[in-house]
Amino acid sequence: MRKTSFKTKIALVFFAAYLVLSFFYVGLFYHRAVVVQKSELRTKLMQLSDLSTNLFSPAVVKGISPEPGSMRGGAYKEVVEKLRVVRDADPTIDDTYILVDTDKPGVMKFLANADEEGIVECGEEYDASRFPELMKAHKGPTADREIASDRWGWWLSGYAPIKASDGTLAGILGIDISAATIAQMRAFVTRTAVFAFILGAVLSFAVGRIVSFFLARPIVRLIGGINTVSAGDLDHRIELGTGDELENIADHLNKMAGDLKKHIAELTETTAEKERLNRELEIAAELQKAMLPEYKLDIEELDLAGLSLPAKQVGGDYFDYITPGGNNVGFVIADATGKGLPGSIFMTNSKSIFKVVTTEDISPSKVIQKTNDLVVKNVSPSAAMFVTMFYGIYDKGSKIFRYTNAGHNGPLYVDGVTSEVKVLNAHGCPVGILEHQKYGEDEIRLKTGDVIILYTDGVVEAENTGKEMFGLNRLIDLARDVKDLTSDEIAGRIRDAVFAFSDTPVQTDDLTLLVIKVK
Repeated sequence: MRKTSFKTKIALVFFAAYLVLSFFYVGLFYHRAVVVQKSELRTKLMQLSDLSTNLFSPAVVKGISPEPGSMRGGAYKEVVEKLRVVRDADPTIDDTYILVDTDKPGVMKFLANADEEGIVECGEEYDASRFPELMKAHKGPTADREIASDRWGWWLSGYAPIKASDGTLAGILGIDISAATIAQMRAFVTRTAVFAFILGAVLSFAVGRIVSFFLARPIVRLIGGINTVSAGDLDHRIELGTGDELENIADHLNKMAGDLKKHIAELTETTAEKERLNRELEIAAELQKAMLPEYKLDIEELDLAGLSLPAKQVGGDYFDYITPGGNNVGFVIADATGKGLPGSIFMTNSKSIFKVVTTEDISPSKVIQKTNDLVVKNVSPSAAMFVTMFYGIYDKGSKIFRYTNAGHNGPLYVDGVTSEVKVLNAHGCPVGILEHQKYGEDEIRLKTGDVIILYTDGVVEAENTGKEMFGLNRLIDLARDVKDLTSDEIAGRIRDAVFAFSDTPVQTDDLTLLVIKVK
């Protein structure tokens, strides 16, 4: 692609600017000239028609009968001669004539006309209702506001009444200027505007070339300096010494190059640090994933499934299977305040304490109570965080499920026969807030087909684009619908329903599920 020199561009800019301004101002001038011309023509027509009425004797005009036979009379010829005098007094006038009223509303008759060809006969009717200014001429001089047409052509006309001394109307004098004559006047205005436009265009291009000659030299040096800096030499400095805005630009570019060099060094260091942190987060995510059970307990009586989907690389949710021994198997689900690395670290510490406590042969409420006391003493004071937990122990022999809830979302128990849903509500405050808390305990006898669904708030508090939550009621209805499926299928259906409801590209909260189904 062929490049255009800076000098030529400056000249073209001047030329383009002139074109834009000229089109606007020439158009404005032309419009104004046309408006002024029309106004002056109307004024001229009113003055001419009013002044010319003095040439006509109202008595003579009244004495002519508006019929063809009157054209042979001396009075008619006298009026026609005077009409021709008025017409020939100004080269822009195309025709003059006298109209008189009739008994028909809006209809007048030609009394006399200056046209030598006799196109209009005396007594010929004329529809005056189409010309409002003609009708107004009964009261005084006036003129058409716009060019109008009749069967003889297009005209701008002026009118004035010929009145007797007693105020009675003898007739109305009309003076026409043809549209062709007006067009010739406007053509002169147009030629003048075009000549001025062309002359200005030539001058603007010449001025642009002269100005570009003086502007080009420092700008070329400025561009050369920019090319050097953009090539990677951030130590290069542009020196102009022009003492104007171009020198200010050069100074800013020099500062920008120095700042850019500094920022590149900082960015390099920040990128290395970010990569290190990302790697640490990846390791933390791998460690957290390793904390979750990657297996299903081989329990003949139960069908188990669990999943945990953090909103970020690492999360604050946790679930696990506990095997304290004997006929018992424990299930825990927990949710730490916050998301990301802080929530993950707090959950890891809380889980470690919980796992140690579960080695003791104590009830679910005692496990949560002791875990709470240890977390308050050893973790919460520095973290200012807490964790909600649900812990239940299932006795395979008696099929009794004993549980306690520390401020966690109440799991759902679905009766396999009646489809009745019960919420296993909280028995105490979350773990890590206050020491020496007492936690209640409850139990439920399970039977074949019963389902218990443990979940975190990432399920029920998932929002759609309208800020509406998925909610407990939707989860209950869904639990009834899927109770006859396997635990894996139940967990998958709940997960898919939540994601379809939220319909957002970014997961906003950790989502964890643990499904227990009695075979």
